[in-house]
Amino acid sequence: MKNTQTIPSGRYVVFSNAQGDDLSLKNFLEVTEGMRKKGYICLGDVSPAALIHGAFHLHEIRKKAPYFVRGNHEQKFLNDKETREELPEAVSYLKSLPEVIQCGDVLMYHSSLAHPGGKLLSPEEIQEEYRFLQAHYPSVRVALFGHGRQRVFCSKNGVLTLDDKVDNALLKLDSSALTLINPGGIRVKYYGLRQSFGLIDFDENTFRFLNLKDAERMYKLAGIVWAFEEDFMPHLNKFSYSWFSSRIKNDLPHLRKIGESNEAVMRVAEHMAAFDMKKCLGLPPEEKTEYLDRYSLKLAQLINVVRMQVCELYSFRRDPIEAWASYRKTAKKVWYVGKFV
Repeated sequence: MKNTQTIPSGRYVVFSNAQGDDLSLKNFLEVTEGMRKKGYICLGDVSPAALIHGAFHLHEIRKKAPYFVRGNHEQKFLNDKETREELPEAVSYLKSLPEVIQCGDVLMYHSSLAHPGGKLLSPEEIQEEYRFLQAHYPSVRVALFGHGRQRVFCSKNGVLTLDDKVDNALLKLDSSALTLINPGGIRVKYYGLRQSFGLIDFDENTFRFLNLKDAERMYKLAGIVWAFEEDFMPHLNKFSYSWFSSRIKNDLPHLRKIGESNEAVMRVAEHMAAFDMKKCLGLPPEEKTEYLDRYSLKLAQLINVVRMQVCELYSFRRDPIEAWASYRKTAKKVWYVGKFV
């Protein structure tokens, strides 16, 4: 057990049970990279398969996760002589991982402490674990665990039913009593469960369950906002607007696809489609600048509506209207590969 007096602060992405699903793990790391957070909390079971066939993921998690507990899959890997010989660096790192971490009033572990190695699946098992923690870890206010694959949120009021309505909803943590949480798993679609993870904010005392499918959708929306400042806006000037015109041809199909289920994105797509390259070419320099100013301001306003849908989850340097005002002053060129494509 690793015990430290340093209590976590800020927001963390909490996940567990990748269990060899390299593709989903890679996708998870990608869609959470730009989220508002200090880092990751990994509750174990990256799994031997991920280490052998996707050592990149271990390396990435090692860099991103200041809190990482050893799961039963990591232990299986350490017990395998052949794989120990193939990946000595991974073995050394995994041996250093604790099975339990306590940081002040926060506890992190993989499988049941009341019944070591056990899964917490039924309400009765979860409540028994809750009572065990109250008795043996009386100072703990938040306990995060993995292993069981299914999502758990248990407070002094009992076990919360985690249906579709709880996805992306803020759940308040009790500042005076224990809350027991399992964020779900990354690989669980193979068990007929929804792939999910969590966002915990230790400053605001909140927890949010997110499923990977919704996170992918929100990541695409965030990508549109990032692309505006880093790609679209730098070229909406009289020196490089022709590049923007060619970019529209590539991006419109993707924007319209996203727009089929998001009206704000469809408005962005329609405005981009309305860009008049021929008109721009025929305008005198001053009128051309005026046309580009009006067009780009409208685009900024439309994309700002998209930003408002995801600004609680994702980090943005500034809103699109602020970016528009800055770039109109500098007309600065920046090359960038759009993230929403």
